[in-house]
Amino acid sequence: MEQGFPARRIAMEKITERLLQEFDESDPENIPYFIVDFMCKNYGEHLLGFSRIWNAEYEFEQERFAVIDFFRSQFINSKITGDFIGAGFDTLEALCTITPKDIDEIEKFSNKTWLPGHKIRLQQIFSDISTRVQQWRDEREQMLQKPCQHLGSNKLVSMINSNNNVTELPVFPHE
Repeated sequence: MEQGFPARRIAMEKITERLLQEFDESDPENIPYFIVDFMCKNYGEHLLGFSRIWNAEYEFEQERFAVIDFFRSQFINSKITGDFIGAGFDTLEALCTITPKDIDEIEKFSNKTWLPGHKIRLQQIFSDISTRVQQWRDEREQMLQKPCQHLGSNKLVSMINSNNNVTELPVFPHE
């Protein structure tokens, strides 16, 4: 039993040293949150599934951003987008299960009355939703693969590609 103790102590010292280094670099406000987040990001395989639960909110948030981005590409306003997310259609996969007949139920669930033009547009979108989502993913992937034509920008925006990986892209001012 005592033979394993020095090895565990060395491992603990390394984790503590790394934790302190990250702490010094980021100077977090919420220290307990920082420690749990650090452990989940760096030692998740040792936490028996807890890190997957801890990081799930980030993954869900990224999915919701993808839904918002998809609706924007279809020229649907943010209030209606919020109604879909509020009704539980907060992933692209969930959107692909909707048919034009479901539109009225989602409107009813959200306790709102959508303008007739919006409903017609939604019915058009959901008549071939799987194709539209795939087209949106393909266009987004192409955009992420394009080489940047501008130099000198230090502003970045986070984008999610079709594999749900976050990519940083430069933002350029309009000229």
